[in-house]
Amino acid sequence: FCGAGGDLTVTGMSELEELRGKHVVIVEDIIDTGKTLTQFCVYLEQYGAASVRTVSLLEKRKPGRVFSGDFVGFSIPDVFVVGCGLDYNDFGRQYGHVCVVSDAGVGAYKK
Repeated sequence: FCGAGGDLTVTGMSELEELRGKHVVIVEDIIDTGKTLTQFCVYLEQYGAASVRTVSLLEKRKPGRVFSGDFVGFSIPDVFVVGCGLDYNDFGRQYGHVCVVSDAGVGAYKK
């Protein structure tokens, strides 16, 4: 699934009926506002999943966040982070650690 601003797109799952009665775990890298993740969980529950749980490496402490993960590695402030597969406009994904992008970095890599 993917989404931005709460718009949900689900691809690659042609037989969602196979989820009926199954326990589903969604693995995420980061939970921002949680709007899209909320929609995705409801979407999966409509197919009769026995349960839907979420695991995330990071979860932002953000005003207006509508979703909290079931299992979260680290709670972080509302800042841009990169590394370990996370990027900011294609910058920083290759880092082997997670780090905060400074205001100067945000300006330098803004598209």
